[in-house]
Amino acid sequence: MISLYCQKIDFYSLLFFIFENNKMLKKNTEFHQFVEEFLPNEIIDVIYSYERTKYDDYYDNYTWEDLQTMLDDVVFHGPSMCNHLFKIFETIDPSFYPNIDDEVTVSPSFELDDWFIVDYFKRPGHGRVYYYDDECTNYENMTLMMITILKKFDSWFWEHYIGSTDQEKDLLKKIIDIYEIIDKYSYMNEGEVDNSSIENVDDNL
Repeated sequence: MISLYCQKIDFYSLLFFIFENNKMLKKNTEFHQFVEEFLPNEIIDVIYSYERTKYDDYYDNYTWEDLQTMLDDVVFHGPSMCNHLFKIFETIDPSFYPNIDDEVTVSPSFELDDWFIVDYFKRPGHGRVYYYDDECTNYENMTLMMITILKKFDSWFWEHYIGSTDQEKDLLKKIIDIYEIIDKYSYMNEGEVDNSSIENVDDNL
């Protein structure tokens, strides 16, 4: 229980008290009721922005060079893994996509047909079996596209993210989902990948 003396401390002392007690930086009703008694809403939003998220952990653990290497390893698992990532990336606001103002030349696309060639082989008694072939796939451009989106999100996150709206929280969750995929599969060899949660795109051809 917070003692009543807090009601008499000045504004800066109150902020120092809040930031020093990190356990209070949880968006629960009790905390909100406490700070709204002393602070305007815009200051409360700033305080909330200091709440640590899982994204902070990924930011602390990996450099962009690390992430580039890890993402390279993940996409090399093939079309199904790439499609697994595409399904998340395509739901992210297009304002984060690479554009002519960025220092990249790759155009954003999350369509498998833009990256892979549909080929086939003949199986006796079954006719043609179609599959996505990556012989001509430019994985370098693919990862560049993804990294550019993640970097643009990163800039937005540190400059603008507050987490006070469902839209912001949903965007953060999508980015964290991407990082979780990269973190999970980057160190796996091809035979170690668990395909149970990843759609086999060749089944749809």
